Amino acid sequence: MKRVIGGIVLGIFLLLVLALAMLPGIVRRYTEKHSPELVGRQLEIEKLRVNLFTGTVRVVDFTLYEANERDPFVSFDTLLVRIKPLRLLRDEFIMRRFYLGGLQATVIHYDSTFNFTDLIEYHTGGEKHDSVPEDTLKGRNLKYHLSDIEMSDACFIYENRTVGDTVILEHLAFYLPYFGWNQEERCEAGLRFTLNEEGTFETAVKIDPAGGAFDARLAVQNLYLDGFSKYLAEFTGIQSVSGIFNTSVEIRGKLSEAERSVVSGNLEVRDLCLKDGQDLAFLKAGSILTNLREVDPFNARFLVDSVALVDPYIYFELKDSTNNFTELFRTRTDEPDSTGMKETKPDTLQKEPAKNLYYAINSFRIENGTIDYRDHITDEAFDYHLSDLEISSDSITAGSDRLTIFASMLLNERGKLLAEAAFNPLQMGDIVLDFSITDFHLSDLNIYSSYFTGFPVLYGDMVYRGHTELVNQELKSDNRLVLNHVELGEKSGGLQDIPLKFALFILKDRNGVIDLDIPVRGSIADPTVDVWDLVWNTLKNLIIKVAAAPYDFLAAAIGVDPEKLQAITYNYLDTLLTEERQNQLDLLMELENAKEGLEIKLVYYNDLEKESGHIAVAEAGKQYRNETGKDYQRDGAGFENYLRLKTGIDSLDVVEVSRSLILKETLDSLALEISRSRLQGIEHYLKVSGDPTQIETVGYNPKSPANVGSLPRFEVKYSMSEQ
Repeated sequence: MKRVIGGIVLGIFLLLVLALAMLPGIVRRYTEKHSPELVGRQLEIEKLRVNLFTGTVRVVDFTLYEANERDPFVSFDTLLVRIKPLRLLRDEFIMRRFYLGGLQATVIHYDSTFNFTDLIEYHTGGEKHDSVPEDTLKGRNLKYHLSDIEMSDACFIYENRTVGDTVILEHLAFYLPYFGWNQEERCEAGLRFTLNEEGTFETAVKIDPAGGAFDARLAVQNLYLDGFSKYLAEFTGIQSVSGIFNTSVEIRGKLSEAERSVVSGNLEVRDLCLKDGQDLAFLKAGSILTNLREVDPFNARFLVDSVALVDPYIYFELKDSTNNFTELFRTRTDEPDSTGMKETKPDTLQKEPAKNLYYAINSFRIENGTIDYRDHITDEAFDYHLSDLEISSDSITAGSDRLTIFASMLLNERGKLLAEAAFNPLQMGDIVLDFSITDFHLSDLNIYSSYFTGFPVLYGDMVYRGHTELVNQELKSDNRLVLNHVELGEKSGGLQDIPLKFALFILKDRNGVIDLDIPVRGSIADPTVDVWDLVWNTLKNLIIKVAAAPYDFLAAAIGVDPEKLQAITYNYLDTLLTEERQNQLDLLMELENAKEGLEIKLVYYNDLEKESGHIAVAEAGKQYRNETGKDYQRDGAGFENYLRLKTGIDSLDVVEVSRSLILKETLDSLALEISRSRLQGIEHYLKVSGDPTQIETVGYNPKSPANVGSLPRFEVKYSMSEQ
């Protein structure tokens, strides 16, 4: 009887072993055959091994296909799981080993759908369900011990068919030695993978199971930015981006308060290059280096040790009403709604009170920068090259009421700029700027000069120093401008008709130097006021003033009172070339010799009508003296009575009464004779003065409106000999 029972038990055991041996194969074949009903897709499994005695499950060459049943969606070479199944009876889950090798997954994105959308809909029926019924979790306190968790040589492929780009994460490896519910030691885990066969990502995480504190380190090496080009092109005008990104950062915090995590470390971008749709590089940098001391977004606290831009390059193109940067970074959301019916949704979220922002940058610098500037405001494109740009600043901190920035650069390979700007970061309207420009070639501005004034700049250089203060929207700028040997070409067109060439000629000293102090004052409180308009109007008004009243500036050349160079004036009936008038002529000849190319003309003006009245009184006075022996100027009352008796006119106007005594032809003849005497006196003096002179005299022109009300005078007119 015992042998029978033993045989039965042995048979049952053998049958059980045989069943367990055959079960994986049955399960594998059944799963493959009915996988569309079970998981919604066709799958294949090369091998399935289950050992209940050791708690080992091994899956080899697993493949889950796409919906077309041809292309793999998810596959892996080996899945190995070892657990202790009997411990589940004691509410303990112990996994001694988890290994996943050769995992490959492909995610395809097109518009708003993914290649796994059908799987989600298959398992949810289009509705959301809780994965585990709530009542199955009640009263459970599952203890877990997870050991030796590893993933190796994984590969994830992301195809964005909307933009035509593919991102490949390969050689992905993950390892977690141990993680358990009652763990006292810090838990460590690591992750490593390669992006698009180039960039390497490495992470290492340490977690304190007791308090939940964690310390994560992330390192990225040689991440090429080319793969982001198509994503930028989708939303901006940037067609390509290239460069290499490196970083090493540390993140510290608690799992329960992950939003309070603090970041520190270094970031670097090398060989950055952004290009527009015409394959033109508009932004480049040899390297951008940032050292983060502490970044705490939750508390709005940002501490940066240093920011450095080495070999940066900017191409800036100014157009009619925009520029290339505005056009490049204008996204689709910036475009106006053509329907005019753009919906604005009310903000229903309660906003948290804003935290006080604190930031600090201990060091900021730009080294060897370059800027290419192009302006299309004129008919011909204006190009300017700025190089050797160096910018540095003192510590930049929140709450600081003063920030000082120092800058230097080379202007079009020749001129040199040094600048120091101090301003209040909390009130950007207040600024103090000191700068100097040396060795600046004025011919660089030839396009602007020709366009606005019509005068091309042939040659000349400039030294420019300025001190500008903008306080409470009031501009106060003191500028010293020194121009050396400026020469302009012939005028042709020009947006504004200003006498620039003549003004520059007048301002030159005998060494060809123009030294000007140009103060600029004004308020910019009005948003329609432009600072550059203030500067240009100040300079334009100076040019017009110089051309209109050149004697004020010519007088400085010989150190005399400007009035002596303005006009030689006579009284009515006076023809004597006095010593003072001779001195004025001497000064004009001295000025002519001192300023080569200066043309001087003495233009005669006189109100002959008024002077003829004086002549009439003088001639009537002669008759009075001949008949009475008295001087009409001393015997005014007697002279007036004489005129009344002679003319029979009872009038107090001595001039009009005198005119009635003297023939008009006589008066006109005497007036012309007096004018001729003045003109001949000046011409004779210029001729016999000893030094040759080109000073010309211009006689009386009865049609000139300047004669009206004028005393007899020779007004000095200045011009350039070539004009």
